[in-house]
Amino acid sequence: GRFERVAPPGLAFKWPWPAGRAEKYGVYRVHEIVVGSAAGQIKEDVAILWTTEHVHGRPEQYLLTAPTPFEDGAAGGGELTAGELVGADLTVKFRVDNLKAFVESAVEPARFLEAIAERCLNAYFVSKDIDTLLTAGRMVAGEVLHSQIQEQVDAYGLGLKVVFAGLTGVHPPQKSEVAAKFHEQIDALLEKQSKIEDARKQTITTLAKVAGSRRRALGISDAI
Repeated sequence: GRFERVAPPGLAFKWPWPAGRAEKYGVYRVHEIVVGSAAGQIKEDVAILWTTEHVHGRPEQYLLTAPTPFEDGAAGGGELTAGELVGADLTVKFRVDNLKAFVESAVEPARFLEAIAERCLNAYFVSKDIDTLLTAGRMVAGEVLHSQIQEQVDAYGLGLKVVFAGLTGVHPPQKSEVAAKFHEQIDALLEKQSKIEDARKQTITTLAKVAGSRRRALGISDAI
């Protein structure tokens, strides 16, 4: 069972069994693991929406404790943010970077990586608010978790290179009115954006009627 050497691709020789044994590893492949509340538990033929139960078992398992910050910098403390459980999935893609370290580091390095990713995900979520994670913070979360997971992998000497980490799904609690309230918030934001675009259209039309074009109208305004 002692590790002897790494053979490069091509023809290689070894002692016959039981004196020698060769094992193959996909060192050039990119492997993938998924951790989270819905990993391997997605229901078939069910739309994956915030308001539908598309996961077997317990869909929410990550605790959020940070209140949502308001635009003026103050912290909110609404019932939709502080102390809520949310569902999330983290996809981690990796490859074997050091085969000798990979073989000697743990009995099942890939399972060890799953535990590291799960721990980093829990630690990250407990300090965040749900509004951030459902919007732009979702992209930032992937970058931060990528760095944290790689740091832990290096500390344990697993011989792995994390090539990608990203939140593939985050949703508010389904068995309450929270998910529906978030849908209402999104509808309100879309309506707001639609009214802004309509106002811009009316502005351009009015300026064009007055001076022939929006650019000429603004030029006259600046001259005045």
